[in-house]
Amino acid sequence: MRGITEQQADLLAGQFGGLRLAQLETNKINKQGFAETMAQTSKMIGIQLEIQYNTRRTADNTDSMKDSLKNIEIAVKSNKNDLKGNGIKP
Repeated sequence: MRGITEQQADLLAGQFGGLRLAQLETNKINKQGFAETMAQTSKMIGIQLEIQYNTRRTADNTDSMKDSLKNIEIAVKSNKNDLKGNGIKP
């Protein structure tokens, strides 16, 4: 088995130091990217909750519209019958 020279050891140490710096930079980039992703995800969840709220509100309002629509239908049929009774074709 052969030993390592001082020059080779220095070169190897420099390579490991470079790898360490590259990894630290990668970690920094990943951390920033993760923070941005979390902020965007939080915004999207807020938008989805708003959509859910608006959908529920619309559904609740639609239920109360059934009676109003039925009253309109009855009124239209009544008007149609009145017109027929007066000899007017609707």
